[in-house]
Amino acid sequence: MRSDHRNFRDETEANAEAVDRIIQRLGYEQGELDFQALLSHLPSPAPHSATHLRNRLLLKERAAPRVSWVPVGAFVVATMLGFAVFWSTTETSSVEPIAHQDVSSDEPVSVPETTVERVEIPSDLPLALDLVDSGSLQSLSVSPGLDVAFSGMGSVAGTQQAPHIIWHSGEITVDVDPQAGLSVKVETTDGEIRVLGTVFRVERSALGTAVDVTRGQVEVNCEDQSSHRLMSGNQALCMPTSAAGLLGRARAITGQPELVLASIEQGLELDSHPAVEGELRALQVDVLVELNRNQDAMAAARAYLSLGGPRDLEISRTAAVLALQKGNCAEAIPFLEPIAPTQSDAARYLEDCKERTRIERAQ
Repeated sequence: MRSDHRNFRDETEANAEAVDRIIQRLGYEQGELDFQALLSHLPSPAPHSATHLRNRLLLKERAAPRVSWVPVGAFVVATMLGFAVFWSTTETSSVEPIAHQDVSSDEPVSVPETTVERVEIPSDLPLALDLVDSGSLQSLSVSPGLDVAFSGMGSVAGTQQAPHIIWHSGEITVDVDPQAGLSVKVETTDGEIRVLGTVFRVERSALGTAVDVTRGQVEVNCEDQSSHRLMSGNQALCMPTSAAGLLGRARAITGQPELVLASIEQGLELDSHPAVEGELRALQVDVLVELNRNQDAMAAARAYLSLGGPRDLEISRTAAVLALQKGNCAEAIPFLEPIAPTQSDAARYLEDCKERTRIERAQ
């Protein structure tokens, strides 16, 4: 054993005191350690751990009996390459050993030609990577000819030759080498982008999926069945196609109530969970009030209250205010009654309206 290895072993070897200290921390001061219980506290494997392991075994199987290596410095590379040359010259039967020659003579020394075969990674080797948001821009080489820079959440599947990026949220810039011959696909919930040699940016947010091409061209196929062929400098936006996605888009738009209303109406045309429909209708009431479309807001309020939901009191109050602004007590009373027990001002308006309605009927 080398001296530095021996020193490292001695410096890191656990002594009896250290072992006892760890045992006490684990709560096993007496008796035999329950290793099954200890193992149960270990973290679960990452989602793609099994695929990662399979990839390594597959690469090893396909590369055998060749020796694959990872460069760790110029010296190590040169040493291992020299070893590979030496190995091939001694193991290949077609190469004759070098005969002893007198180096003092002026005749050139003949050296047999040798070749070192390069280990290629199979193009159909599966990919399984998690792209995790760290709060800052990260860069990653996904496969030869494909680099990404991202700030957000996603994953990579597919193969070395046909990478498939599934992007959930945030921004990712994809750089594809045109000479690599890759078939790259980027998929979001709003659409799919297919490329062959280009640089483009994808941003997935509540507003949808925005695609911005820096170099080359891409084909964008949105989930709403619209398609776009983008050249350098062009942009496209794939809108959400689910009611929940359109609700998120409507909430994310600021300063453009008409655009918000358009997203709400698109969402209401789709089948959705009652909770999603309720939130769409409640937001519709707010936007219609902002646009001074009070009659439409009253209709939207009635539609929400017919469903029933956690915002019944809020919507009832809004509808009551709209009715009172018109001086229509008869229309306001059904909206005031559910909120009067918990809101004193509503109780006063309800009593006044009932009295006014009684007098009007008496006349």
